[in-house]
Amino acid sequence: MAGTALTAFSSFAEATGPLYLSGPRHVIADAAKNTYSFGQLMSGNRGNKKTIQGGESIRESVKLNVTRRTRWHLPGDTHSWKNPQNLKKIQARFRYLITHMAWTKQEVLLNDKIKYGTSDAQFQQYVDLLYDKEGEMWMDKWNLLEESMWALPISADMESDDGVQMYSIPAFVNGFPDGKFVPGSDNGATWTTVEGINSTDTGMSNFTPTVDTYSATTTNSDNIISTFDSMWKELRFEAPPSHADYFTDPRYGKYCIFTSKVGHTAYQQLLREHTAEGFHNVTGSQDPAFPDPAYYGIPVKWVSELQTATLYPDAGNGVVSEGDAACEMQTTGATGIGPRFYWINSEFLHPVFHDEMYFEKDSVSRAHEDPDTYVMPVSTWCQMPCTSRKRQGYIEPSGDHYTALY
Repeated sequence: MAGTALTAFSSFAEATGPLYLSGPRHVIADAAKNTYSFGQLMSGNRGNKKTIQGGESIRESVKLNVTRRTRWHLPGDTHSWKNPQNLKKIQARFRYLITHMAWTKQEVLLNDKIKYGTSDAQFQQYVDLLYDKEGEMWMDKWNLLEESMWALPISADMESDDGVQMYSIPAFVNGFPDGKFVPGSDNGATWTTVEGINSTDTGMSNFTPTVDTYSATTTNSDNIISTFDSMWKELRFEAPPSHADYFTDPRYGKYCIFTSKVGHTAYQQLLREHTAEGFHNVTGSQDPAFPDPAYYGIPVKWVSELQTATLYPDAGNGVVSEGDAACEMQTTGATGIGPRFYWINSEFLHPVFHDEMYFEKDSVSRAHEDPDTYVMPVSTWCQMPCTSRKRQGYIEPSGDHYTALY
């Protein structure tokens, strides 16, 4: 004998609401991104952020070269005294981010009446609507910050005084000649200055990132790990035993290596392949995973945004993702499908916020055209300047590698 669907029992349907597995403040947030590198850059042991009180712009003094005036001499030699002017400034302007949450009087009050009603009424409140609306606002804001951190660098948007977007990491850390990003013919002109400095001017060549390539997947002499060995040495700056106050602190504690899902997977595979050669599998002999891979204590972090970010040139003068068949190396223009690795030192590249406008909630106001609607804006004034490009590293493949992982 065939049964009857539960929905056919009209009295039961009228008397009983649906069963939700969790409470009214529990919503599955599948609109979130897999990773949030912006949060990693501004917090934790490897992150950094600063809040400042204001000013016409964000500035820092840098010394990119010194004039040679030190020499060996004989007693009684005459000297030609020099007074070099090598102090330069970088400049970045605040960018302004706004989001908001909005609701109508009816949807919130009617939802709250259920919340504060009888136990029977409370049973029918499936989601706390006001809580859900605020949660969606914060998720949208963090999603935009993450996308902006790895956005295609457009000079008119990021470098110009009247631009609207904060600097992204690739504006500072890339493999283009002289560190000047080429966004493609359809996306604006090549950068001429970065934070007001032209790296091709005399004495300005140190205002570029450190760049290297890997050319094999397993060979010890030129795979990712061996290239990391070289990059670590390039980014290491030691101070002399005296007069150290005049040298920048050569700290390593703020480095983090950001890469795509494929880059993270490729590095894990290399570690697994070399386990028998002396590496210790941290998760145990029966677990092949390397959940938190690192190099020299520097975490290698997966950035989900880098999997699809179009930051690399193609032969048609456009930009594509790192796994696209048309992807080329920025350094030479030869084909270069494969993961890139961004060595970021947050001591010199990190978010800066205005101390009074850091995720600042404004007063709730009514919409004049609709008195039943309320709006609460949330503003953030921030920028992400880089005070030393030389201490940032970029590694790309010298050819097509790890194509099977895309």
